[in-house]
Amino acid sequence: MCMSAEDGIIPGRPLPEECRAEAHTDYDGAAVRWGLTYHVESAADCCQACLDHAHSAEGDGKKCNVWVYCPSEDGCYSPDIYEHKHQECWLKQVSFAIQDCHAFN
Repeated sequence: MCMSAEDGIIPGRPLPEECRAEAHTDYDGAAVRWGLTYHVESAADCCQACLDHAHSAEGDGKKCNVWVYCPSEDGCYSPDIYEHKHQECWLKQVSFAIQDCHAFN
């Protein structure tokens, strides 16, 4: 289920209009910006970074079409080998349609 800023569950500043969020979700996909070393203040900042990346990617380069953000100060679970930290922002490209949602964990 996609959620909007009106649902009142997304921490931080409101999401840009183009952004949609799906709580407690981590999409598999090719990382176009590695989240272990990329931290931002809010889900809105992460989504905006994805939008900016998609607009600035050149040629056949991978374009961000999904983002994953960790809002929890205790970190976030993901089915991989990493321990995900507060404010990680992963910019990814997936090759399948995701019902116009993006994610925050």
